[in-house]
Amino acid sequence: MQRLPVLGAAPVDGGDPMTARRIDLDDTSGCPVGGSRCESCGAERDDLRVETATLGRLGVACFLLCPRCGDSGVVPNVAVGTAMRFVGQHCEHLGIDLDQMAEELDLQAGDR
Repeated sequence: MQRLPVLGAAPVDGGDPMTARRIDLDDTSGCPVGGSRCESCGAERDDLRVETATLGRLGVACFLLCPRCGDSGVVPNVAVGTAMRFVGQHCEHLGIDLDQMAEELDLQAGDR
């Protein structure tokens, strides 16, 4: 699975960023795959897959996408309120909170 565009992973325990376990924000193993519609174009498909996307400073969210939308490199267009909900849901799938995601995003920004 790929993220649209790219990011990566932060300390879960609040420890030293150099030795702490990092969070893989692109991990979709806990994300539900239920549904039959692409969350970007709305097409009904039986070959949907979960992809992650960075939604600005809000964080990383997971989306159920068809191959065409998933391979396009275009982040699905969602309203701010919906984006906030999707980011929160992805945090739940990862077993982290919004603060931990924000810390990881800050660490990744420093890695560039």
